[in-house]
Amino acid sequence: MLWQTHLDNPTGLVYSYNPHLSKNKGIKLTWDNLNKTQKKRLAPLGNEALARKRVNWLQGKQGDAISSLRQRAHYLADIIHSNITYKGRYQRYAYNQLAGDEGHQYHSFLVDKQNKQDLLLVSSNDGLLHAVNAETGQALFSYMAESNLGKIPLVSDPKYGCKTKDCIPHVYVADGLGSLGDAYFNKQWHSIFVNNLGIGGKGFYALDISDPNQFTEKHVLWEISTTQSPNNSEVFAKHLGYGQQQISIVRLQNGRWAAIVANGYLSRSQEAVLFIVDIETGYLIRAIETKQGGLNDINGLSAATSVDKNNDGSIDTVYAGDLQGNLWVFDLSGLDSSQWRVKQGSLAAPQPLFKACADNDCHQHQAITQAVEVGRHSESGLMVYFGTGYSDSIARLLARPQDKLNSLYGIRDQDKTIVRADLLKQAILYETNINQSTQVRIHSNNKINYQNKHGWYLDLDSSASKTLSLRESLYSQPVLHNGLLIINTVVEDIMQCQWERKSWLMRLNAEDGSRLGAVHFDINRDKRFSSDDNVDYNAKSTVISAIQVDSFASRGVMLPILRASPSKEILYVPKSKGNAQAVETTSSYSMGRQLWRKLR
Repeated sequence: MLWQTHLDNPTGLVYSYNPHLSKNKGIKLTWDNLNKTQKKRLAPLGNEALARKRVNWLQGKQGDAISSLRQRAHYLADIIHSNITYKGRYQRYAYNQLAGDEGHQYHSFLVDKQNKQDLLLVSSNDGLLHAVNAETGQALFSYMAESNLGKIPLVSDPKYGCKTKDCIPHVYVADGLGSLGDAYFNKQWHSIFVNNLGIGGKGFYALDISDPNQFTEKHVLWEISTTQSPNNSEVFAKHLGYGQQQISIVRLQNGRWAAIVANGYLSRSQEAVLFIVDIETGYLIRAIETKQGGLNDINGLSAATSVDKNNDGSIDTVYAGDLQGNLWVFDLSGLDSSQWRVKQGSLAAPQPLFKACADNDCHQHQAITQAVEVGRHSESGLMVYFGTGYSDSIARLLARPQDKLNSLYGIRDQDKTIVRADLLKQAILYETNINQSTQVRIHSNNKINYQNKHGWYLDLDSSASKTLSLRESLYSQPVLHNGLLIINTVVEDIMQCQWERKSWLMRLNAEDGSRLGAVHFDINRDKRFSSDDNVDYNAKSTVISAIQVDSFASRGVMLPILRASPSKEILYVPKSKGNAQAVETTSSYSMGRQLWRKLR
């Protein structure tokens, strides 16, 4: 172990945002730097002395400075759904291909980045984003979203989390998924971190972390919530919901750099909307409405995946699903942002590329809550991969039951609407236990003819989910890896609240969703991938499609893949106790040439 930290000796450098300032709205989080509205949030009963102690509590002070507030064993609070974002000195993107000063200066920026501090960023439920030295574990600074200041009186109260009848129950404050990207503005390159508040609040923000050791209030770029934004505040007040997925940082066709943000769930309008926000200023460039959803028709846009079809360094297409099972394609091609729109249908009546349903007549839609994966079809068009279902945290947020049946999909986008009947059906055929310790799965290997089919689907209707109160769903993004699709589904009991779940780790043929022909799981653990790892099915030795593992029921986490040797890869499945289970698989490089490849 290199280091372990609870951030018990924080620097005290906590920053926030004051939208009432005319410029440089980032602030050090002190009582004097807060505006009147923010002070009232920290002092809902008018007790200013207690409110000042709450600021001290956020800064990590101890003793008399926070007397009468909740004493914490450690400064770092619980990390529930948030991911850890790593900013490394050798991270790079393909922006050197850009024309003009952008492309020319990017190489110098990368060289300079190598001299900067490696950084870890993670949100915890004290309301703070923590920035930590990746080499030593030392706290560098923290950020408190101004829209969540009103929750601090709750989580700092001594009765928060106790076990008597008058205790304050758990509340979510900051459990968003952060993301990192490089962007060019003011004639120079920057490393930008963007983060939403997850279930903790309706808001998101951007920080310039180009040099973590020199971070100040001037590097707080902007913050947006339902109560304030740099412009068009009425749009966010109406359409911004709880952001459940990562935000992407992209270059647009008109040369501007932007954050692509799905509006999330439980907005005032309950519609599915895509936001395109200037990365430097936070100004809303465009909000594209799908016109799906309403006050009596709950909806919201899930994670958005940005695509650069022609590899020119600027995105032109965005894919995103919603709670009603619609798979949307947003056309961002062209220089005029006013012309950007949903690709299918008309401006007045946008149409999705596909609607995920549990049957051909679409009597029951399936919610899409995770980002899709996109790859190129070998002939033309793109392939879009995704699954349906949502975690219990989203189910509780929406106060709705889990979908009865979820599915995996591979959809070919050729600029026309597709229905379930246009897809090839794959099916789960058999599940069994091996050595009373390992459960395995076999599914069909039907082959597709793209002359009359436009993709495939696989219903997650295992024998367990048919007979018990179990539901299998996908709430992590699929991974397209050298022509294979790697899926990590979660099986949960909808009648219980569980952290440790069972998870099916599947590897599919991305072309048609079929079972792979080659052995790719070492079931008998003899360090070889051979027919000895097969199971008997219908009196034939059959390749296994999936194995079941214990898994942490987290959302939005893609599986890390390590290439251990030319013939072996290791997948790391996160578990609830902070560790990970390593699953050895055959290297996808050794399984032959694949036609379907990831779009970069």
